[in-house]
Amino acid sequence: MTRIASLMVVSTLLFTAVLSKSLAQGRIQSATVHVVLVAGDGVDLGKVKVESFKSLEGKEARDLFRENTGTKVPYGVYDMTAGLGGYLVKRTVDVVQPEVWVVIHPYISIGDTVGYGPNFVVRGTVKNLNPNDEPIYVRLVGVYSEYAGDTKVKSAGTNGTFTLSGIVPDGRYVLITTGRSGVLDMRPLNNENAPLSPVEIDLAKSK
Repeated sequence: MTRIASLMVVSTLLFTAVLSKSLAQGRIQSATVHVVLVAGDGVDLGKVKVESFKSLEGKEARDLFRENTGTKVPYGVYDMTAGLGGYLVKRTVDVVQPEVWVVIHPYISIGDTVGYGPNFVVRGTVKNLNPNDEPIYVRLVGVYSEYAGDTKVKSAGTNGTFTLSGIVPDGRYVLITTGRSGVLDMRPLNNENAPLSPVEIDLAKSK
């Protein structure tokens, strides 16, 4: 067998192997879905009851779950309602890989907030900002909860200030500063330590 013929055989075998692997992966049409309910500090709260796990096509899959785990869940996008001890959490879940983890946090709604003040206020300064990045925003995002709140930085030259107030569940958060060039700064916050000291964001040190 010539060297060229040998290379052709090897190439054919490699192509067949890759094709077989791709076809095998294509047959994976279901997943195992784990739902984990955590407290604000990340502690696992135990068993979860999946009340609903409905696909965008309207097909209900909650019967595939036994406590925290669902098996043979068909690939798709689902609207989930799950809870523990009366707390219900709703999430949209993408099931597009063999094993899916969904970490949720009970969001306690206070109800009508007329007459209430914010339970969480973040104030801060932003230094060494680039005017070309304006408008600059600050976003507070929950690590475990789905809370998100935004505010705009009031700038004066290369410095600015911001105040972000909200009714925020206890827990861990990420404070993200963004501008036209993208994410300018990210830092963790824990609202269990409220009231917080003013946040100082120096964009020259964030790069």
